[in-house]
Amino acid sequence: MMGLVVGEHRWIRTLRPALPAILLCHGLQAITIGVLALMAPYVQNTAESFLG
Repeated sequence: MMGLVVGEHRWIRTLRPALPAILLCHGLQAITIGVLALMAPYVQNTAESFLG
């Protein structure tokens, strides 16, 4: 059990410099997906009305 905790801390310490970049990428990905999900019906309606 103790070894797992120590290993986990070492893993976190190794990743710490990269964490902001990882979180930023995930955040941007989530925002992009959210925006696309919100815009999809609007885009579909616009396309349908444009195409007639």
